[in-house]
Parts: sequence; structure tokens; C-alpha cells
Amino acid sequence: ASLLSFCDISGIRETGAATLMSVDLFAKCCRSLAEKALPAPFWWNRADLAPIAVLPQPAPAETIRASTNRTYWAWNQLAANPAGLTAAHEALDDALELTFAAKGLTYLPQPPETLTEAGLTQAHFLGEGRGIPQGAEDTRGDHAHMNRDYGALCAAHLIPWLTGQVQT
Repeated sequence: ASLLSFCDISGIRETGAATLMSVDLFAKCCRSLAEKALPAPFWWNRADLAPIAVLPQPAPAETIRASTNRTYWAWNQLAANPAGLTAAHEALDDALELTFAAKGLTYLPQPPETLTEAGLTQAHFLGEGRGIPQGAEDTRGDHAHMNRDYGALCAAHLIPWLTGQVQT
């Protein structure tokens, strides 16, 4: 989120940011982020284990928009102008899928139907009692723990992979 809040990407996200990044440089950034997201090498290319799928931690819920906590500054900047973010997030997911596949792992992205245009998780997927308490907008709050509906959608995306109906 921080990178995209300060930079535009030529042909993908052009909002008038002070920095315009080439698509090639953005792709390199995505590959670098994907490398950093890999699990420990112990899990790579393990023929002695069942196939391994990795599901990401969900994007923060859109309830962060109500927070004034600086932790969410970049996400709030992006949500205010989401132009091109879907394509940017898809490019990152593509880099994650390729990077994980090279290590014998399967990356299954967050179900797209759970996301807002800005790449945040829709508020109705947030677990009960989460978010920011009324009158405590300067606190971090909890925007990361999702509910059973979110879990059901993740399972619906995982089951075809588990049953061999989807080849990755």
C-alpha cells in the first residue's frame, strides 16, 4: 500500500502522484515482495509432502477508513482514489503465484469477491465486534480478523484445488 500511495504506474495507475514508475520497475517490485512473502525454505519443492497451498492474510477491512491511526495512512490514501488498484493488485498476485510455483508451492489469492475496488476487504466480512470502537478513531482497532462468511469463500476457492479440479 505504501508504494502505491506515493507512486503511479505507467499505464496502470495514473493519479498525478509525484513519481511515475514504469511497468517493468513495478513488476520487479512485485517480484521482490513475492520473494519476501515465501514461507521458510523447508517447505520448498518437497516431494515427500503433499502439495502445499498458501492463502494470504486478508487485506485489512475497509473499516480502516474510519481510523485516524497513522498505521492506515497509505490504505486511506489509496481508498480515496482507487483508480488502477485492481490491476496493480492483480500484478502482485501474479508475481506471488509465479514465485511460489517456482518453489513447488501454490499461492491462492484472496477471493476477489471479498475485495473493494481499493483492495481492502469488504466490511461485512469483518468478524463481529471488530473494527474501531466508537470514539476511539485514533486507535489501530482490529481490521484483520474475518468472519465465517469470509472463511466459507476462502474454502470455496480452496476446495477445487484440493480435489484436483483446478490445476495451478
